[in-house]
Amino acid sequence: MSNKPHISALTSMRFFAAFAVILFHFGIWLPQIPLITFSIFLYGNSGVGFFYLLSGFILTYTYHDWFKNGVVLKKYFNFFRARFARIYPVYFFALVVTSIVVLYFLSWVPKMVSSYYGTEITNSFLITSWLINLLLLQTYLFNLPILRAWDGPSWSISCEFFFYILFPFVIAYSTKHFNSVSKALKVAICTLLVSAIILLSVLVFNWFHPIYDGNAYSEKLNLIIYFFPPFRFPEFIIGCTLGLLYIHGSQDQYKGIVTRLKNSKDRDLLLMSGLLLTFLFIGLCIAFSSPYIHVMHKDFFVYLLKNLFLYEIFIIPFALIVISLAHGKTLLSPLLDHPWMVLLGEASYSLYIIQVIPFLIVKYYQQQTGVTLNSLIVTGIVLATVASSIIIYKIIEVPARRIIRGDTTTKKTPVKIVQQIKN
Repeated sequence: MSNKPHISALTSMRFFAAFAVILFHFGIWLPQIPLITFSIFLYGNSGVGFFYLLSGFILTYTYHDWFKNGVVLKKYFNFFRARFARIYPVYFFALVVTSIVVLYFLSWVPKMVSSYYGTEITNSFLITSWLINLLLLQTYLFNLPILRAWDGPSWSISCEFFFYILFPFVIAYSTKHFNSVSKALKVAICTLLVSAIILLSVLVFNWFHPIYDGNAYSEKLNLIIYFFPPFRFPEFIIGCTLGLLYIHGSQDQYKGIVTRLKNSKDRDLLLMSGLLLTFLFIGLCIAFSSPYIHVMHKDFFVYLLKNLFLYEIFIIPFALIVISLAHGKTLLSPLLDHPWMVLLGEASYSLYIIQVIPFLIVKYYQQQTGVTLNSLIVTGIVLATVASSIIIYKIIEVPARRIIRGDTTTKKTPVKIVQQIKN
Protein backbone atom coordinates (compact mmCIF):
# COMPACT_ATOMS: atom_id res chain seq x y z
CA MET A 1 0.00 0.00 0.00
CA SER A 2 1.18 3.53 -0.77
CA ASN A 3 2.50 5.81 1.97
CA LYS A 4 1.29 8.95 0.22
CA PRO A 5 -0.51 11.55 2.39
CA HIS A 6 -4.18 10.94 2.95
CA ILE A 7 -6.46 13.54 1.32
CA SER A 8 -9.07 13.81 4.06
CA ALA A 9 -11.35 16.25 2.18
CA LEU A 10 -11.91 13.73 -0.61
CA THR A 11 -12.62 11.01 1.93
CA SER A 12 -15.30 13.21 3.50
CA MET A 13 -16.85 13.91 0.10
CA ARG A 14 -17.53 10.19 -0.26
CA PHE A 15 -20.08 10.52 2.53
CA PHE A 16 -21.99 13.24 0.69
CA ALA A 17 -22.02 11.14 -2.48
CA ALA A 18 -23.35 8.10 -0.58
CA PHE A 19 -25.90 10.23 1.26
CA ALA A 20 -27.14 11.67 -2.05
CA VAL A 21 -27.86 8.13 -3.24
CA ILE A 22 -29.74 7.41 0.00
CA LEU A 23 -31.88 10.53 -0.50
CA PHE A 24 -32.58 9.30 -4.03
CA HIS A 25 -33.94 6.02 -2.63
CA PHE A 26 -35.64 7.23 0.56
CA GLY A 27 -36.98 10.50 -0.87
CA ILE A 28 -40.18 8.75 -1.99
CA TRP A 29 -41.16 8.47 1.69
CA LEU A 30 -40.77 12.18 2.43
CA PRO A 31 -44.07 13.57 1.11
CA GLN A 32 -43.97 16.63 3.37
CA ILE A 33 -40.83 18.07 1.75
CA PRO A 34 -41.13 20.86 -0.86
CA LEU A 35 -41.50 19.73 -4.47
CA ILE A 36 -38.24 21.38 -5.55
CA THR A 37 -36.34 19.52 -2.81
CA PHE A 38 -37.92 16.23 -3.85
CA SER A 39 -36.97 16.96 -7.48
CA ILE A 40 -33.34 17.49 -6.44
CA PHE A 41 -33.40 14.17 -4.56
CA LEU A 42 -34.35 12.47 -7.83
CA TYR A 43 -30.83 13.25 -9.09
CA GLY A 44 -29.15 11.78 -6.04
CA ASN A 45 -28.14 8.76 -8.11
CA SER A 46 -25.54 11.02 -9.74
CA GLY A 47 -23.56 10.30 -6.57
CA VAL A 48 -22.64 6.94 -8.14
CA GLY A 49 -20.90 8.77 -10.99
CA PHE A 50 -19.02 10.88 -8.46
CA PHE A 51 -17.89 7.67 -6.75
CA TYR A 52 -16.54 6.29 -10.03
CA LEU A 53 -14.66 9.47 -10.87
CA LEU A 54 -13.25 9.76 -7.35
CA SER A 55 -12.29 6.08 -7.37
CA GLY A 56 -10.26 6.57 -10.55
CA PHE A 57 -8.53 9.59 -9.06
CA ILE A 58 -7.68 7.98 -5.71
CA LEU A 59 -6.49 4.71 -7.23
CA THR A 60 -4.22 6.59 -9.63
CA TYR A 61 -2.90 8.77 -6.83
CA THR A 62 -2.29 5.72 -4.63
CA TYR A 63 -1.09 3.04 -7.06
CA HIS A 64 0.51 5.01 -9.90
CA ASP A 65 4.03 4.09 -8.77
CA TRP A 66 3.10 0.39 -8.75
CA PHE A 67 2.23 0.22 -12.45
CA LYS A 68 3.90 3.20 -14.13
CA ASN A 69 6.62 0.91 -15.53
CA GLY A 70 4.28 -1.89 -16.51
CA VAL A 71 2.08 -4.56 -14.96
CA VAL A 72 3.94 -7.14 -12.88
CA LEU A 73 1.95 -10.21 -11.83
CA LYS A 74 2.90 -9.96 -8.15
CA LYS A 75 1.90 -6.30 -7.88
CA TYR A 76 -1.27 -6.98 -9.84
CA PHE A 77 -2.18 -9.73 -7.38
CA ASN A 78 -1.37 -7.50 -4.38
CA PHE A 79 -3.42 -4.68 -5.86
CA PHE A 80 -6.41 -6.91 -6.47
CA ARG A 81 -6.12 -8.45 -3.02
CA ALA A 82 -6.13 -4.95 -1.50
CA ARG A 83 -9.22 -3.97 -3.48
CA PHE A 84 -10.96 -7.25 -2.66
CA ALA A 85 -10.20 -6.66 1.02
CA ARG A 86 -11.61 -3.16 0.76
CA ILE A 87 -14.84 -4.09 -0.99
CA TYR A 88 -15.91 -7.69 -0.53
CA PRO A 89 -16.25 -8.34 3.25
CA VAL A 90 -18.96 -5.70 3.74
CA TYR A 91 -20.50 -6.64 0.40
CA PHE A 92 -20.83 -10.26 1.56
CA PHE A 93 -22.17 -9.18 4.96
CA ALA A 94 -24.84 -7.01 3.32
CA LEU A 95 -25.74 -9.80 0.89
CA VAL A 96 -26.29 -12.25 3.76
CA VAL A 97 -28.37 -9.83 5.86
CA THR A 98 -30.40 -8.76 2.84
CA SER A 99 -31.03 -12.42 2.00
CA ILE A 100 -32.49 -12.98 5.46
CA VAL A 101 -34.77 -9.94 5.07
CA VAL A 102 -35.93 -10.95 1.58
CA LEU A 103 -36.57 -14.58 2.54
CA TYR A 104 -38.54 -13.47 5.61
CA PHE A 105 -40.84 -11.22 3.58
CA LEU A 106 -41.04 -13.86 0.85
CA SER A 107 -42.55 -16.24 3.39
CA TRP A 108 -44.91 -13.51 4.61
CA VAL A 109 -45.97 -11.61 1.47
CA PRO A 110 -44.69 -13.59 -1.56
CA LYS A 111 -46.85 -11.74 -4.12
CA MET A 112 -45.52 -8.39 -2.96
CA VAL A 113 -41.91 -9.53 -3.29
CA SER A 114 -42.62 -10.98 -6.73
CA SER A 115 -44.20 -7.68 -7.76
CA TYR A 116 -41.10 -5.75 -6.64
CA TYR A 117 -38.76 -8.05 -8.57
CA GLY A 118 -41.03 -8.11 -11.59
CA THR A 119 -40.88 -11.88 -11.97
CA GLU A 120 -42.16 -15.07 -10.40
CA ILE A 121 -39.99 -16.03 -7.44
CA THR A 122 -38.98 -19.66 -7.75
CA ASN A 123 -36.34 -21.66 -5.93
CA SER A 124 -34.34 -21.75 -9.15
CA PHE A 125 -34.47 -17.94 -9.43
CA LEU A 126 -33.44 -17.48 -5.79
CA ILE A 127 -30.43 -19.78 -6.05
CA THR A 128 -29.30 -18.54 -9.47
CA SER A 129 -29.68 -14.83 -8.67
CA TRP A 130 -27.95 -15.25 -5.30
CA LEU A 131 -24.92 -16.96 -6.83
CA ILE A 132 -24.73 -14.37 -9.61
CA ASN A 133 -24.77 -11.57 -7.03
CA LEU A 134 -22.23 -13.44 -4.90
CA LEU A 135 -19.85 -13.49 -7.88
CA LEU A 136 -20.56 -9.82 -8.76
CA LEU A 137 -21.84 -10.71 -12.22
CA GLN A 138 -25.30 -9.12 -11.94
CA THR A 139 -24.57 -6.25 -14.35
CA TYR A 140 -23.63 -8.48 -17.29
CA LEU A 141 -26.91 -10.35 -17.81
CA PHE A 142 -29.21 -7.42 -18.68
CA ASN A 143 -31.82 -8.93 -16.36
CA LEU A 144 -33.52 -6.45 -14.02
CA PRO A 145 -35.00 -9.00 -11.57
CA ILE A 146 -31.57 -10.57 -11.04
CA LEU A 147 -29.96 -7.17 -10.71
CA ARG A 148 -32.54 -5.98 -8.16
CA ALA A 149 -32.58 -9.27 -6.26
CA TRP A 150 -31.02 -9.19 -2.83
CA ASP A 151 -28.82 -6.07 -2.44
CA GLY A 152 -29.92 -3.92 -5.39
CA PRO A 153 -27.42 -1.03 -5.03
CA SER A 154 -24.55 -3.53 -5.12
CA TRP A 155 -24.68 -3.47 -8.92
CA SER A 156 -22.21 -0.56 -8.72
CA ILE A 157 -19.69 -2.84 -6.97
CA SER A 158 -19.88 -5.17 -9.95
CA CYS A 159 -18.84 -2.19 -12.08
CA GLU A 160 -16.03 -1.33 -9.66
CA PHE A 161 -14.54 -4.80 -9.96
CA PHE A 162 -14.58 -4.41 -13.73
CA PHE A 163 -12.64 -1.17 -13.28
CA TYR A 164 -10.16 -2.85 -10.91
CA ILE A 165 -9.37 -5.57 -13.44
CA LEU A 166 -8.41 -3.00 -16.06
CA PHE A 167 -6.93 -0.27 -13.87
CA PRO A 168 -3.27 -1.47 -13.75
CA PHE A 169 -3.19 -1.73 -17.55
CA VAL A 170 -4.77 1.71 -17.91
CA ILE A 171 -2.07 3.23 -15.70
CA ALA A 172 0.77 1.37 -17.40
CA TYR A 173 -0.38 2.46 -20.86
CA SER A 174 -1.31 6.04 -19.95
CA THR A 175 1.94 6.65 -18.06
CA LYS A 176 3.92 5.58 -21.11
CA HIS A 177 1.91 7.47 -23.73
CA PHE A 178 0.30 10.37 -21.83
CA ASN A 179 3.10 11.44 -19.52
CA SER A 180 2.31 15.16 -19.31
CA VAL A 181 -0.46 17.44 -18.18
CA SER A 182 -1.41 18.45 -21.71
CA LYS A 183 -1.65 14.85 -22.94
CA ALA A 184 -3.63 13.72 -19.89
CA LEU A 185 -5.98 16.66 -20.34
CA LYS A 186 -6.52 15.75 -23.99
CA VAL A 187 -7.33 12.16 -22.97
CA ALA A 188 -9.92 13.40 -20.46
CA ILE A 189 -11.59 15.65 -23.03
CA CYS A 190 -11.55 12.98 -25.75
CA THR A 191 -12.94 10.36 -23.36
CA LEU A 192 -15.77 12.69 -22.40
CA LEU A 193 -16.61 13.54 -26.01
CA VAL A 194 -16.41 9.97 -27.32
CA SER A 195 -18.52 8.57 -24.49
CA ALA A 196 -21.09 11.35 -25.03
CA ILE A 197 -21.30 10.51 -28.74
CA ILE A 198 -21.73 6.80 -27.98
CA LEU A 199 -24.43 7.52 -25.39
CA LEU A 200 -26.32 9.84 -27.71
CA SER A 201 -26.05 7.34 -30.54
CA VAL A 202 -27.52 4.54 -28.41
CA LEU A 203 -30.35 6.75 -27.14
CA VAL A 204 -31.27 8.04 -30.58
CA PHE A 205 -30.96 4.58 -32.12
CA ASN A 206 -33.37 3.28 -29.50
CA TRP A 207 -35.87 5.94 -30.46
CA PHE A 208 -36.00 4.86 -34.10
CA HIS A 209 -35.25 1.14 -33.60
CA PRO A 210 -36.43 0.20 -30.11
CA ILE A 211 -34.04 -2.09 -28.26
CA TYR A 212 -36.82 -3.39 -26.04
CA ASP A 213 -40.41 -2.13 -26.27
CA GLY A 214 -40.39 1.15 -28.17
CA ASN A 215 -40.50 3.19 -24.98
CA ALA A 216 -37.84 5.82 -24.33
CA TYR A 217 -37.74 4.52 -20.77
CA SER A 218 -37.02 1.02 -21.99
CA GLU A 219 -35.95 -1.40 -19.28
CA LYS A 220 -33.38 -3.00 -21.54
CA LEU A 221 -31.96 0.40 -22.53
CA ASN A 222 -31.49 1.37 -18.88
CA LEU A 223 -29.77 -1.92 -18.19
CA ILE A 224 -27.26 -1.05 -20.92
CA ILE A 225 -26.49 2.62 -20.33
CA TYR A 226 -26.86 2.77 -16.54
CA PHE A 227 -25.73 -0.61 -15.23
CA PHE A 228 -23.42 -2.15 -17.84
CA PRO A 229 -19.78 -1.64 -16.68
CA PRO A 230 -18.26 -0.59 -20.04
CA PHE A 231 -20.78 2.26 -20.26
CA ARG A 232 -19.70 3.55 -16.82
CA PHE A 233 -16.00 3.10 -17.53
CA PRO A 234 -15.51 6.64 -18.96
CA GLU A 235 -16.34 8.17 -15.57
CA PHE A 236 -13.61 6.05 -13.99
CA ILE A 237 -11.15 6.81 -16.82
CA ILE A 238 -11.63 10.56 -16.40
CA GLY A 239 -10.96 10.11 -12.69
CA CYS A 240 -7.71 8.35 -13.61
CA THR A 241 -6.73 11.18 -15.96
CA LEU A 242 -7.41 13.68 -13.17
CA GLY A 243 -5.05 11.64 -11.01
CA LEU A 244 -2.41 11.83 -13.75
CA LEU A 245 -2.97 15.59 -14.03
CA TYR A 246 -2.43 15.85 -10.29
CA ILE A 247 0.77 13.78 -10.43
CA HIS A 248 2.24 15.41 -13.55
CA GLY A 249 1.33 18.89 -12.32
CA SER A 250 4.61 19.09 -10.41
CA GLN A 251 6.67 19.04 -13.60
CA ASP A 252 8.63 22.23 -14.31
CA GLN A 253 6.79 23.15 -17.51
CA TYR A 254 3.46 23.08 -15.68
CA LYS A 255 4.35 24.79 -12.44
CA GLY A 256 2.08 27.67 -13.44
CA ILE A 257 -0.95 25.42 -13.06
CA VAL A 258 0.24 24.14 -9.68
CA THR A 259 1.06 27.66 -8.50
CA ARG A 260 -2.48 28.81 -9.26
CA LEU A 261 -3.95 25.87 -7.35
CA LYS A 262 -1.67 26.62 -4.40
CA ASN A 263 -3.65 29.82 -3.98
CA SER A 264 -6.56 29.14 -1.62
CA LYS A 265 -8.75 31.73 -3.34
CA ASP A 266 -8.33 29.98 -6.68
CA ARG A 267 -9.13 26.64 -5.06
CA ASP A 268 -12.23 28.14 -3.46
CA LEU A 269 -13.31 29.58 -6.81
CA LEU A 270 -12.85 26.19 -8.49
CA LEU A 271 -14.71 24.38 -5.70
CA MET A 272 -17.65 26.79 -5.67
CA SER A 273 -17.84 26.66 -9.46
CA GLY A 274 -18.10 22.87 -9.28
CA LEU A 275 -20.82 22.95 -6.62
CA LEU A 276 -22.82 25.69 -8.34
CA LEU A 277 -22.60 23.98 -11.72
CA THR A 278 -23.85 20.73 -10.18
CA PHE A 279 -27.00 22.41 -8.86
CA LEU A 280 -27.38 24.48 -12.01
CA PHE A 281 -27.36 21.34 -14.15
CA ILE A 282 -29.88 19.67 -11.84
CA GLY A 283 -32.02 22.79 -12.09
CA LEU A 284 -31.91 22.68 -15.89
CA CYS A 285 -33.05 19.04 -15.90
CA ILE A 286 -35.90 19.88 -13.50
CA ALA A 287 -36.89 22.92 -15.56
CA PHE A 288 -37.14 20.95 -18.80
CA SER A 289 -39.29 18.37 -16.98
CA SER A 290 -41.76 21.12 -16.05
CA PRO A 291 -45.26 20.94 -17.59
CA TYR A 292 -44.79 24.56 -18.63
CA ILE A 293 -42.05 23.60 -21.11
CA HIS A 294 -43.35 22.38 -24.46
CA VAL A 295 -41.03 20.73 -26.97
CA MET A 296 -41.56 18.10 -29.66
CA HIS A 297 -41.30 14.53 -28.31
CA LYS A 298 -40.85 15.96 -24.81
CA ASP A 299 -40.66 12.59 -22.98
CA PHE A 300 -37.80 11.43 -25.14
CA PHE A 301 -36.11 14.84 -25.04
CA VAL A 302 -36.17 14.96 -21.22
CA TYR A 303 -34.95 11.36 -21.03
CA LEU A 304 -32.14 12.20 -23.43
CA LEU A 305 -31.20 15.32 -21.48
CA LYS A 306 -31.26 13.57 -18.11
CA ASN A 307 -29.01 10.76 -19.28
CA LEU A 308 -26.61 13.15 -20.96
CA PHE A 309 -26.27 15.11 -17.73
CA LEU A 310 -26.05 12.03 -15.48
CA TYR A 311 -23.31 10.27 -17.43
CA GLU A 312 -21.43 13.07 -19.16
CA ILE A 313 -22.04 16.67 -18.15
CA PHE A 314 -22.02 16.10 -14.38
CA ILE A 315 -18.45 14.85 -14.80
CA ILE A 316 -17.29 18.45 -15.39
CA PRO A 317 -18.36 19.94 -12.02
CA PHE A 318 -17.37 16.71 -10.24
CA ALA A 319 -13.87 17.04 -11.71
CA LEU A 320 -13.63 20.66 -10.53
CA ILE A 321 -14.62 19.63 -7.00
CA VAL A 322 -12.09 16.78 -6.84
CA ILE A 323 -9.19 18.82 -8.23
CA SER A 324 -9.81 21.80 -5.94
CA LEU A 325 -10.06 19.65 -2.79
CA ALA A 326 -7.02 17.53 -3.72
CA HIS A 327 -4.69 20.53 -3.98
CA GLY A 328 -5.10 21.89 -0.47
CA LYS A 329 -7.28 23.73 2.03
CA THR A 330 -10.51 25.35 0.90
CA LEU A 331 -13.32 27.24 2.58
CA LEU A 332 -14.94 23.85 3.27
CA SER A 333 -11.84 22.46 5.01
CA PRO A 334 -13.13 23.15 8.56
CA LEU A 335 -16.02 20.83 7.75
CA LEU A 336 -14.34 18.26 5.50
CA ASP A 337 -11.22 17.88 7.65
CA HIS A 338 -13.15 17.38 10.87
CA PRO A 339 -12.40 13.92 12.34
CA TRP A 340 -16.07 12.97 12.50
CA MET A 341 -16.58 14.00 8.89
CA VAL A 342 -13.57 11.93 7.82
CA LEU A 343 -14.97 8.98 9.77
CA LEU A 344 -18.30 9.30 7.97
CA GLY A 345 -16.38 9.34 4.69
CA GLU A 346 -14.49 6.21 5.65
CA ALA A 347 -17.77 4.50 6.54
CA SER A 348 -19.50 5.71 3.36
CA TYR A 349 -19.01 2.42 1.54
CA SER A 350 -20.69 0.54 4.39
CA LEU A 351 -23.46 3.14 4.34
CA TYR A 352 -23.99 2.74 0.61
CA ILE A 353 -24.05 -1.05 0.67
CA ILE A 354 -26.36 -1.52 3.71
CA GLN A 355 -28.95 1.11 2.75
CA VAL A 356 -31.06 -1.51 0.99
CA ILE A 357 -31.76 -3.34 4.27
CA PRO A 358 -33.87 -0.61 5.91
CA PHE A 359 -35.22 0.34 2.48
CA LEU A 360 -36.71 -3.13 1.90
CA ILE A 361 -38.04 -3.38 5.47
CA VAL A 362 -39.83 -0.02 5.19
CA LYS A 363 -41.10 -0.76 1.68
CA TYR A 364 -42.61 -4.15 2.48
CA TYR A 365 -43.95 -2.98 5.86
CA GLN A 366 -45.74 -0.01 4.30
CA GLN A 367 -47.17 -2.04 1.43
CA GLN A 368 -48.43 -4.79 3.73
CA THR A 369 -49.87 -2.61 6.51
CA GLY A 370 -50.89 0.43 4.45
CA VAL A 371 -49.31 2.63 7.12
CA THR A 372 -47.53 5.70 5.75
CA LEU A 373 -44.50 6.72 7.78
CA ASN A 374 -44.13 10.44 8.39
CA SER A 375 -40.99 12.34 7.45
CA LEU A 376 -39.70 12.38 11.04
CA ILE A 377 -39.69 8.57 11.27
CA VAL A 378 -38.05 8.21 7.83
CA THR A 379 -35.38 10.74 8.86
CA GLY A 380 -34.76 8.71 12.01
CA ILE A 381 -34.37 5.53 9.95
CA VAL A 382 -31.84 7.26 7.66
CA LEU A 383 -29.83 8.58 10.63
CA ALA A 384 -29.89 5.12 12.24
CA THR A 385 -28.56 3.68 8.98
CA VAL A 386 -25.70 6.20 9.04
CA ALA A 387 -24.88 5.25 12.65
CA SER A 388 -25.02 1.55 11.75
CA SER A 389 -22.59 2.10 8.89
CA ILE A 390 -19.98 3.45 11.31
CA ILE A 391 -20.37 0.38 13.52
CA ILE A 392 -20.09 -1.97 10.53
CA TYR A 393 -17.04 -0.07 9.30
CA LYS A 394 -15.37 -0.47 12.70
CA ILE A 395 -16.23 -4.09 13.50
CA ILE A 396 -16.36 -5.68 10.03
CA GLU A 397 -14.80 -3.60 7.28
CA VAL A 398 -11.52 -2.57 8.94
CA PRO A 399 -10.72 -5.90 10.71
CA ALA A 400 -11.59 -7.99 7.62
CA ARG A 401 -9.48 -5.74 5.42
CA ARG A 402 -6.43 -6.24 7.65
CA ILE A 403 -6.90 -10.00 7.82
CA ILE A 404 -7.19 -10.41 4.04
CA ARG A 405 -4.17 -8.18 3.44
CA GLY A 406 -2.21 -10.13 6.03
CA ASP A 407 -1.66 -6.99 8.07
CA THR A 408 -1.58 -7.78 11.78
CA THR A 409 -0.18 -4.41 12.85
CA THR A 410 -2.34 -1.60 14.15
CA LYS A 411 -2.28 1.16 11.59
CA LYS A 412 -3.25 4.76 12.13
CA THR A 413 -6.62 5.55 10.65
CA PRO A 414 -7.13 8.70 8.61
CA VAL A 415 -9.10 10.17 11.53
CA LYS A 416 -6.07 9.75 13.82
CA ILE A 417 -3.81 11.28 11.21
CA VAL A 418 -6.05 14.33 10.93
CA GLN A 419 -6.11 14.67 14.72
CA GLN A 420 -2.29 14.51 14.87
CA ILE A 421 -1.96 17.16 12.17
CA LYS A 422 -4.29 19.46 14.12
CA ASN A 423 -2.32 18.91 17.29
